[in-house]
Amino acid sequence: MPWWILGAIEQVLADAGLRHKIATAGQRTVRERFDAERMVDDVEKLYRQVLEG
Repeated sequence: MPWWILGAIEQVLADAGLRHKIATAGQRTVRERFDAERMVDDVEKLYRQVLEG
């Protein structure tokens, strides 16, 4: 494992505020990228692209 990854892991383990910030950002990203309405829109768009050739 590269040394810089170990340092980053140690930093996250040692810093509760950083862990919270990373978790909050991850939750926000999942809500934005995997929202049911957005996923349906993306699938519909894909189907249209396939059907239009």
